[in-house]
Amino acid sequence: MVVRNRSQRLIRWTSFFLLFGLSLASVCRSASAQEVQSKSASIEQLTAMLQSIDPYRPNGVTNATVKVYGSTSMDALAHGWTKGFRRFHPEAKVVISAAGSESTWQKLIEDPTAVGMFSRPVTDEELEKLKKGGMKQPTSFVVAREALGVFVHSSN
Repeated sequence: MVVRNRSQRLIRWTSFFLLFGLSLASVCRSASAQEVQSKSASIEQLTAMLQSIDPYRPNGVTNATVKVYGSTSMDALAHGWTKGFRRFHPEAKVVISAAGSESTWQKLIEDPTAVGMFSRPVTDEELEKLKKGGMKQPTSFVVAREALGVFVHSSN
């Protein structure tokens, strides 16, 4: 892919930043909340999908700033992705603002090159709002799934 301007470069770096987190247990591209809930990819399918992605090979040094906004429950993931991103781009600055999912919508409209983190599926209506706000092709990716373990003692 030939990257012609600063905006395209920043989008490509942001894409890498997201892709670096794809080593998690569950990854799928989604268009709607219903599609996310209906997908149940096996480890083999996920492994095949991850292996199909070309390795990231930066063709230059960057000192750009990547902005990440959103869910407090995804804050630890974002910091982990930042460590991997900085192995390739030690001069880049990553600003993570985990102030909650709902404030993220306005931030994405104001800065469409930012990464938005949501701890819930993004709806088609929400993606449409981003389009109306100026984004060309907003896309959501599921990068993790939460699990809840319930443990009960035999005396209960």
